[in-house]
Amino acid sequence: MEVAKEYTDIIGGHGRFQLTILIFCFFCAAPHCMHDFSITFFAPNIDYWCARPNEVLQANISVNEWRNSSIPIIKSRTGLDEYSQCTVFNSSIANGLLYHQNNTNPIKCNTWEYDHSTYKRTIVDEWNLVCDREWLVGMAKTVYMAGFLFGSVINGQLSDRFGRRKIFIFCIILFLIFSFLTLLSTNIIMFLVCRFALAFGITSVFVNSPVIRECIHLLSLLQNLRTDQCSMCLSVLL
Repeated sequence: MEVAKEYTDIIGGHGRFQLTILIFCFFCAAPHCMHDFSITFFAPNIDYWCARPNEVLQANISVNEWRNSSIPIIKSRTGLDEYSQCTVFNSSIANGLLYHQNNTNPIKCNTWEYDHSTYKRTIVDEWNLVCDREWLVGMAKTVYMAGFLFGSVINGQLSDRFGRRKIFIFCIILFLIFSFLTLLSTNIIMFLVCRFALAFGITSVFVNSPVIRECIHLLSLLQNLRTDQCSMCLSVLL
C-alpha cells in the first residue's frame, strides 16, 4: 500500500477550494503595489510659485508677468537658472503696471499658486507641502514603510497566537477602512495615521498568504506562486 507523503495527496490539491483560495489571495495582493506607488500621485512634483496679492489679481496681472517681475531667479540643484518657489520681491502696482523695489532682498512667502495643468488636486497644493513643509512628503513615504515593517513583525506573532484566518480577515477589514479614510483625510496628520494603519493591514497578505496556500499541491503551488507577481504587475498597470 502506497503511503501518502503529503496531506494534499489525501484531500487533493487541485479542487474548487484551492482555486477559491488562489483567486482570493490574488485579489488581496493586487492592491499592495497600488498603495506602494500611490504617493507618486498623491504628492507629485508640480510647479508652484508665490501667490499673487489681491491688488495684483485685481489689476489682471498674468502669472507670466508676475513671475518675470516679482519672482527672483536662483540656481537650481542641477545648476540651471529657475524661478524661486519660496521667495518673492516686495512689489507694488502703479498705473496698472507691476514694479518691485530695487535693491531689496526677496522675502519668504506663505501662500502659493500651483500648476494644475496635469494634476488637478494633490496633497501638495491642498496642504501646502512646499518649501519649509516639503519634508512632510518624505515623511509620508517613511510612515508608510514603517507601518509595513511594523506589520511584518506583529502580524506574524498575532497570527500564531490567534490564528491566521482571523488575523488575515481582520487586517483586510483594517486595510479597507483606512484606504477610504486616507481619501477622506482633512489634514496631513490624519493622512499619515491612515497610511500607517493601511500599510499595517496590507502586510498581512504577504505574511499569511503563503501559509494559507499550503492547502494547494506542491507542484501547483510552485507554479501558482507567480500569482503574486501577476497581481502586482496588474496593479501597476491599472
